Amino acid sequence: DVLFPNKSDGKPFSLLQKSYIVQGLHGVLKIPSWFGICHALLCKNACFMSKPIYLQRAQPRNASIWWTLVEEDRPHLEYWLPHLKRLNTITTAEQYIEKHQYLDYYLGSWVFEIWVEKTIVGLVQLHSGNRTHQKAELAYWLGAPYRGKGYVTRACRILLALTFDTTALQTVCIRCLPDNSSSRATAERLGFLPQPELANEALMFSINREQWLP
Repeated sequence: DVLFPNKSDGKPFSLLQKSYIVQGLHGVLKIPSWFGICHALLCKNACFMSKPIYLQRAQPRNASIWWTLVEEDRPHLEYWLPHLKRLNTITTAEQYIEKHQYLDYYLGSWVFEIWVEKTIVGLVQLHSGNRTHQKAELAYWLGAPYRGKGYVTRACRILLALTFDTTALQTVCIRCLPDNSSSRATAERLGFLPQPELANEALMFSINREQWLP
């Protein structure tokens, strides 16, 4: 699994940065690029899935693709993510990405497209950053045909690895409703720990830098 940067040339993270990220059996591995792809293939911890997942910083030109997924399953997604109600046209979806495209998780949202092979299957993002406590929240959704395949867990692992490796954030949280069993299961698979319930009866899970990188 690889993170694609926000680049127009479309080259993967491994060819543009000092290292690349691959999902392993025991977490996310950061491997120096000069080792090459062959080294990663031989690494006993490497776990290349039949359908690789890529993250790319969300682009306005791709908004119509994921907006169609929202539209096809709008009642279900809006129940869990009420902010999607505001994205009721392709234009509003494009404007949403344009607004956050150059913002970070403190001033806006760090929004990434989740790609499986050559298809956008959903979004994952960091938002609601707090500079004082150096924490932010993680949110995600998938289109109906792509759920139950482990894609969200893998996408979150990539983004968490990037976050703790390249930013000053100390804690990442996941907020969800008590009846959102899928999101709760995702948080638990990622190693997030439950926190005291919020006043609005939402559940909060969190993981800090030390827990992610022991």
